[in-house]
Amino acid sequence: MTDSAQDHIERGLELKNSGQYDQALEEFQAAMDDDPACDEIYHQIGLVYYFTGEFEENVVWLEKAVVINPSNLKARIDLALSYMSIFGDNDKAREQLEEVLRQDPSHEEANRHIVFL
Repeated sequence: MTDSAQDHIERGLELKNSGQYDQALEEFQAAMDDDPACDEIYHQIGLVYYFTGEFEENVVWLEKAVVINPSNLKARIDLALSYMSIFGDNDKAREQLEEVLRQDPSHEEANRHIVFL
């Protein structure tokens, strides 16, 4: 990851965490312009869309994050929770949680959520 992309991500996280979602998206977009292969940028954009209630966009961006990096377990967990709690798609949620557990059988959060499916 480039230093510039990292700087944009850090500013985006600060803005996201303080509820300044439009500005956070601008920073994440700038980071993506610098490093379009960085899965964490897509993950964070997905979370911003979740926080703003744009749930379909939330899922689109989280799906992109796990395509770019199938080992991004946090993005997979967030995607599973979106599938489960927003769309009621327990099958897709289970797929994501099972993949997390395939990669990390002791993953506490995945083990905690999969029992509800």
